[in-house]
Amino acid sequence: MSQSDEIGKAATMHLYWCETGDHDEDWFIVAASAEEASYIHEEEEGYGPGDAIATFVCAIPAQLTPQPGWPDHALLEALGAKLLDRMTPWVVELDGALYQEGGMDEVVNRVHDDRAEAHGQGRPNGTTKLLTS
Repeated sequence: MSQSDEIGKAATMHLYWCETGDHDEDWFIVAASAEEASYIHEEEEGYGPGDAIATFVCAIPAQLTPQPGWPDHALLEALGAKLLDRMTPWVVELDGALYQEGGMDEVVNRVHDDRAEAHGQGRPNGTTKLLTS
């Protein structure tokens, strides 16, 4: 294949699961390679180089024309994903595997609920209070 053919050829996109040691922001990334997926996740979520691990989930058919970055829910569903829990943390089933979104949003919502409850306003985000010893 000539160099001009290579330039005109679009990169095949894949869906990757990206996670870090703290699991605070784990989620899917669309990218051409695991290296690119890890890089995008680290950049977008504020991690350092080498903090994210990207695991191949599936190839994305070219007709879906995905862009690198976070997939929207329509793309996940087009790939056969079932969104089992649509509240943070999201739970997705794809090809028999379960994926759970990182829980940082849940932590923030719980802090807001704790503060609201302390002021007699209930728990507007519906989180449960953590038991303390």
